[in-house]
Amino acid sequence: MKLFSEIMMTAALKFLSCVPVEATDDAFWDQFWADTATSIQDVFTLVPAAEIRAVREESPSNLATLCYKADEGDDENARPLAESLLLAIADLLFCPDFTVQSHRKSGPETAEDLHCIDSCEYIWEAGVGFAHSPPHSYIHDLNRTELLKLLLTCFSEAVYLPPTTEGNILNPWVQFFCSTENRHALPLFTSLLNIVCAYDPVGYGIPYNHLLFSDYREPLVEVAAQVLIATLDHDASTSLSPSVDGTTTSTAMDDTEPLGPENLFVNYLSRIHREEDFQFILKGLARLLNNPLLQTYLPNSTKKIQFHQELLVLFWKLCDFNKVGPRPGGGAA
Repeated sequence: MKLFSEIMMTAALKFLSCVPVEATDDAFWDQFWADTATSIQDVFTLVPAAEIRAVREESPSNLATLCYKADEGDDENARPLAESLLLAIADLLFCPDFTVQSHRKSGPETAEDLHCIDSCEYIWEAGVGFAHSPPHSYIHDLNRTELLKLLLTCFSEAVYLPPTTEGNILNPWVQFFCSTENRHALPLFTSLLNIVCAYDPVGYGIPYNHLLFSDYREPLVEVAAQVLIATLDHDASTSLSPSVDGTTTSTAMDDTEPLGPENLFVNYLSRIHREEDFQFILKGLARLLNNPLLQTYLPNSTKKIQFHQELLVLFWKLCDFNKVGPRPGGGAA
């Protein structure tokens, strides 16, 4: 679908900010689109941001109807907006010069390159499956934090649903994001895990350093742990089966079909087996969980973290999904 005409488009937008228009008024809404050659660049040129803000502030219902009308005429085979949003967020989490350091010497990557870069080369932190530690950037960490918060918002469907006793109800947002449709699943899982386990709130141990300098890494670590838990809490292989007393129980050992596609995040966590990877994960989690127990001669001189619950749940997920585990004497079981 293309916009009808430049003049009519501008006039119609001004009309939208003043007069409520019924969604059933097809004659009005159809004037926005026709088979003309208006380009996207023309739209950005002819429609100032102030006009869009005016519609949003004065007639939000008109703006909502406009968005629905723009989408409902698309091809039936087109990707749903929710999936497009999740894929766009995943791309932005590995966008050079926005959330990761660019590898180019001559300049930043172009927008076209974003869809074909190898995100495994842009993992955020050294650790499991990645040996190179990229330079830390305050701006990159802020951008990552905001994008991960947006992901959590997308994953929060369960907050608005009534409690149920019917077992697992798959969250379609998490289900899609953890599937093979997300080409960044592996580097993102590795980035989130490494960011959490590599974090050291004490640093060099200088007393009261947390009062002198802002720690921009802690908010990223906390939201990374939350996103990681949200993705690992969605196990499509768990199905419903009748128990001995006739009630329905959930088990992952039945021969029934899984509830949805394989959760790649669960799969990657279950396949960790190298001794050095287990040492990195357990050392990092132990360091963070022991943080409140640190005693110093100077009161309140050491930074204290506040996301212990997320760390405990993450450790439980590791024990639950990974059956290899390190042996007491070293090596994997």
